[in-house]
Amino acid sequence: MKTVYAATVAMRAAWAVLRQNRWRSLLTLAICGLGTSGVMVAGLLGEANLAEMQARLQTLGGGLLVVSPNKLPPYPGRVRQLEHFITLVPEDGKALSRLVPELTTVVPVVARDTVVRAGNAASRVRLIGTDPDYMRVRSFKLRKGRFFCSADGNQRVIVLGHSVAEEVFPFGARAGEMVTLRSAPFVVVGILEPQGINFAGEDEDHQVFIPLEAYQRRIANRPWLTFLYLQLSATQDPTGVVNMVGAVLRQRHGRFRDQVDDVVVRDLADLAAQQAGLLTTAVWAVSATRATSSVFGAGRAGLSARPMFEKIARPENSRKPATRTCVVFITSFFRRSCATGLLEGQSPCHEGVHGGPTF
Repeated sequence: MKTVYAATVAMRAAWAVLRQNRWRSLLTLAICGLGTSGVMVAGLLGEANLAEMQARLQTLGGGLLVVSPNKLPPYPGRVRQLEHFITLVPEDGKALSRLVPELTTVVPVVARDTVVRAGNAASRVRLIGTDPDYMRVRSFKLRKGRFFCSADGNQRVIVLGHSVAEEVFPFGARAGEMVTLRSAPFVVVGILEPQGINFAGEDEDHQVFIPLEAYQRRIANRPWLTFLYLQLSATQDPTGVVNMVGAVLRQRHGRFRDQVDDVVVRDLADLAAQQAGLLTTAVWAVSATRATSSVFGAGRAGLSARPMFEKIARPENSRKPATRTCVVFITSFFRRSCATGLLEGQSPCHEGVHGGPTF
């Protein structure tokens, strides 16, 4: 009977609090709904992002390693001229192809930001200089035209990303169009299908591609590379190949034992797993924060509603006032029930009577 009585008093007190604070209760419910929806959406986006990463890795046909320059260590008393080493050159890729038999394809890549113009239209893009194997290694697909080949060499040919083609040619682009790249005309030979966002967070639809030789001779007169793509067969162990590649490059670049590596070799699968782990951690952090705020809100609601309990449990016209033990029992029961309902997403309101929302 005590449990039934306590539940009745708790329901009456809760209903009285809701009636006294109608608009505040509705606002609280809306805010709680938005917060819960945000956590659920973040979880769904995290799962979708992880599934997309795994699907992209499977389409590569094997492991894909990325070799990029390492950051320069700080030297006291010296002004830093560059952010990273500039020792990675195309000859390193040829040496890796010869000395590391586990590698099936080596693709050199240079990149920089620039502007592509066509008539009065312009687009800020990521310019990629590479060789014809880039498209196969990255599993890109063409919508129109072709990708450049080895015979193009130093020719002024360019392949546009999907978004770039739509921006500079709003009425439709086709092979044979002319664009201007750093005041030099280039012939559009192909347009790519939409690719989306890569593992580094870059929009690959805002990229344009030209032959590596044309980039080095016509765009930037410098020999070093931005990174190397190394593709190995699916049966090879990426860890062993990473160590072998690092050893070969250290020897080629003349690095001593006590010096830091001038290049970093990473596995794209590990990078995808790290990004997925960070996203999962962020979702759990948001969920834990939301649960903590709900618990504190429930405690505040219980403390604020205590005078209402006492009024209901001990009416003014009653000659037999309720004992203090009954009031304490009802208050503690309401706190436990309110907190349990909030953690299960069943409580209609967890805010205080006299205060604002608790977050």
